[in-house]
Amino acid sequence: MLQNWLSPLNTKFEKSNFFDARFETERDFPELLNAKVAFVVVDKDFGDKIRIDLNRFKNHFSDLSIVDIGDVRKKNSEFILQIIVELIDSGIVPVIIGAEVELCLKVQAYLENICHSNMLSVISNQVKSELLDQEYAMFFGFQRHLVDLNVVSDSEFSVNSLSLGQIRTQAHLVEPMLRESNVAYVDMNVMRRNEVLACKESLPTGLNAEELCQVARYVGEASELKAVIFNTENIEESASIQESIIMSEAIWYLLEGISLKISDHPMKSKEYQEFVVNGTDEEHEFTFYQNKLTHRWWFKATNGKCIPCSHQDYQNAINNELPERLMLRY
Repeated sequence: MLQNWLSPLNTKFEKSNFFDARFETERDFPELLNAKVAFVVVDKDFGDKIRIDLNRFKNHFSDLSIVDIGDVRKKNSEFILQIIVELIDSGIVPVIIGAEVELCLKVQAYLENICHSNMLSVISNQVKSELLDQEYAMFFGFQRHLVDLNVVSDSEFSVNSLSLGQIRTQAHLVEPMLRESNVAYVDMNVMRRNEVLACKESLPTGLNAEELCQVARYVGEASELKAVIFNTENIEESASIQESIIMSEAIWYLLEGISLKISDHPMKSKEYQEFVVNGTDEEHEFTFYQNKLTHRWWFKATNGKCIPCSHQDYQNAINNELPERLMLRY
């Protein structure tokens, strides 16, 4: 069925040492039975650059079957959604190159209907209004001078998002917040201009390449990650090789995160320690869990749900300074 919605690569590439299989002719659509990640291209020109870059990289992921299933036949979001849904339903994480915000929202809505799990992580220097309207959305790397004051002043927004400055000053929050990701949307304009000159909405301030790769790795480690979308709509057609290499590096570290993640959630693993912290009054106590294998932390809310957190959050609670992000969900 998927083959009907996709076109094989019509460009000759060197034999791939990176992808386990590629859709190169109509007769050789990849076997997806053991696939864990599928590379799906909407923006063919930029996607082909990514293919070339990835083929130069070493594949460290022997336990992670990565397939390139070609280019979408139509760029309509409803059409592409059918492909993404089939992959998700098969337990495969699609990495989509060149899709727009509309597809991101459709994937999120689908996940809410089937599993009530639809946390969207937006990595961008801006906060787009159509994404801001989503109840379950977190924003990373936004620059405050590009966002309306009423947005950045909203308490719920502020505790569920990290500005560019906060990513650096509160680095301990980046991983636990991204750990909740079900869908991730990466806008390359989040990068600083001198690293991505062809990204029309980038600014002199922004993430550097190393920071983007670290963020991508954290996204990959999210235990319930379902899909990742890289946006290319604001990258000029004359883009140099630099923009594609940076995105390819981010994809490599995303894949590393996916390959290394293990099921360490307190509800799914017995390998954890429990820590109870007394509140400032005798009526409240706060429960934290730390996984013995990954050393990652969780905070137990009153509804029984475990919220990803950091060791620093635990230390703050000991000092009677429970972070507002956790208090609001307590």
